[in-house]
Amino acid sequence: MSLSLPNQPALEGTTGQNLRTLAQRLAAYIPTTLTRKLLQNEPMMPGQAEMITAATMFADMSGFTHVAEALAVDGARGTEALSRTLLMTFTALINAIHDAGGSVSHFHGDAMMIYFPDVDGKAASRALASAQFMQRLMQTNFVQVEALPTGKEENGYTLSIKIGVGYGRCLEMLV
Repeated sequence: MSLSLPNQPALEGTTGQNLRTLAQRLAAYIPTTLTRKLLQNEPMMPGQAEMITAATMFADMSGFTHVAEALAVDGARGTEALSRTLLMTFTALINAIHDAGGSVSHFHGDAMMIYFPDVDGKAASRALASAQFMQRLMQTNFVQVEALPTGKEENGYTLSIKIGVGYGRCLEMLV
């Protein structure tokens, strides 16, 4: 199998493990559905819309604004602490989304737009299970986050997540 990106030569002799590694790296920047199409050499035309059936999810973090404001007074050290907290939290949530067959289409600050293409007739169930898992994850692992290791009580921040799920016909387009 070879991989061709627009205006790029094919990656000849790419092994399965190399393709998985490449897919993981690409998925950090583009939706996993697009990554799959690239890896399968499916033709994609920018601006060409495709109607799909999918479950959609909007997940909004609560508490990050307070964390950002509190850490902003600590300059670069606070910025680094906020980046670590965001990375740790969002990595766990995104992994849960990907594990359920979903893709993050957009980030809106500390919120995510997600969709689960219905390739198996179970997208709504997968989205709901993912949403429930994400809520449990926040309640057990991230409800209380210490951004800067000072040992002071005021350094702990409470985080939570609000999630809405929908299902229906969607327009998928490469822009």
